[in-house]
Parts: sequence; structure tokens; C-alpha cells
Amino acid sequence: MPFATRTPRRAFALVGAAAMLALAGCGSDDNESADSGSGDTAGAASLTAPAAIKSAGEIAFCSDIAYPPLEFYEGTTAKGADIDIATELAKRMGVDAEFANTGFDGIIASLKTKKCDAIISSLTNSEERRKEIAFVDYAEFGLATIVKKGETGITSIADLAGKDVAVQVGTTTKQTLEAESKKLPTPIKSVIFPKDTDAANALRAGKVDAWISDAPPAADFIAKTPGQFELAPLPQIDAAPVGIGLRLDDTELKTALQEGITAMTSDGSLQKILDKWGMGDSMLKS
Repeated sequence: MPFATRTPRRAFALVGAAAMLALAGCGSDDNESADSGSGDTAGAASLTAPAAIKSAGEIAFCSDIAYPPLEFYEGTTAKGADIDIATELAKRMGVDAEFANTGFDGIIASLKTKKCDAIISSLTNSEERRKEIAFVDYAEFGLATIVKKGETGITSIADLAGKDVAVQVGTTTKQTLEAESKKLPTPIKSVIFPKDTDAANALRAGKVDAWISDAPPAADFIAKTPGQFELAPLPQIDAAPVGIGLRLDDTELKTALQEGITAMTSDGSLQKILDKWGMGDSMLKS
């Protein structure tokens, strides 16, 4: 069923090259199909779905599907770690997972206006966002700075002063980069793009000096462009949790999804999904 016909329902972490490359192993489309890819699972329909979701036979997730390896299109099929996690959670509720391809800068608004039941889109659990929505955390990412191979002039945040740095609109990456920029004598020039893949392509085309993104997409990009790009050797700072976003009053769905993530952590299926997408180091630190 097309999503449009439904009725209601990211501490600046810059990680070092050695840690990031261990993670390594598109554009957008409006198609909502996906494969699970999570392999054998423990106990389908083991979670209690809220009545409205059970009645509809599906749970709808808003996701900006241009962020490999978290979410991306292969042909007309949505794939990636977030897609597999959401699909597995839906399976354990006994319903299908549907994905509404949603621009990241409007993704929280789409949730709040009930255009989807939940957000799964590498959404960092930040203090600011917790004022608007609730979270069920499932992973932890740091940020990485990607530069062209052989670039030796960027070894600290201060070296970004006066340089053009690509980031995605609506992300905590953008907010943090702007905060760091204010501490420097010469500002960092944030170049904003609607999608993270657009920011990556700007670096590829030589339109910017660097691109900052979450660790998994950065490692994925470097792995797919061998010999062309690398991680700038910036110091590692604490990573931040990412989670599924929910409306503040949707406590029943939050309980179900938290139980699902807890179960998937205990039975190893969450680790299996993250491993599959080269993100095994992204499990939440207890």
C-alpha cells in the first residue's frame, strides 16, 4: 500500500583512521520496498504491537534513504543496516515494515504530524532532539572527516579554518561544526547539502576541501572509492548514541521497540546485522 494513503499513525566525535577503516566492508527514490537481510531470527511476532499498527498490518518508518550503509536504494529496493533493523522489529511484531523516503531536515516534523510511526535514519539522540521526540537507542557512531588521498594539511579541527567543509542539512554534524567554527580565528565554511550522498559527491568533484559524516557512511565511501580518499587523522572524541525516534506520547510503541532492541541485543541478531554492513564496532557501549 503506498505510504501516502496511510492514515494516522546526531559532542563532535571525530574518529581516527584505524578505528574507522575497521568499519568498511545512490541516490534517493520514493519506492518503499525492502529486504530483511537479517538472517535467522528469534521468535517472530514475539512483541506486542500497538492496536493501530496491528490493525494496519504494518509499521511505517520515516527514513532519508540516501545514507549508505545505513539506508540506501539498490535499484528500487531499500537496503542497509537501518532497513534490516526496522524490518526485524516489524517481523517480531507480526507486521510489515514500510519506509517513507523523507528529507532529513523535515524528518522530525513528519513524525510529529503522523506521516509515519517512527524514524529510523541514523538519528543521533541529542539533548535538543529529546525535547521533541523520544528515542530507543540501538547503536553508537562517531564522526569522521574525509579528505582526498594524500591531503596532509588537515590534522586537527583548527586546520579546517577557512576551508569548505561539506555537511548534510538538519544534522547535529552541521550544528557542531558551526559551534567549533566560532572558536577559530577564521570560520570554517560549512557547505550544506540536502543529502549526505550529495556532500560526498561534492568532495569527489573537488568542490569542497573535506566532508564530515557519521563513521559508517565515511568508511563505506572510502571502501567504494579505493585509493582516492582517506580519513583525516583528527583526534577521537566520544561517540554519540543513535536511535529510533518516536512521538513523546507514543509510550506503547516505545515499549515494544525497546523490548525488541533488547531482545535483538541479547540473541545476537542486532550484532549480526551490524556485522553484515561493516558496522560491528557500532554496538552501544554499556
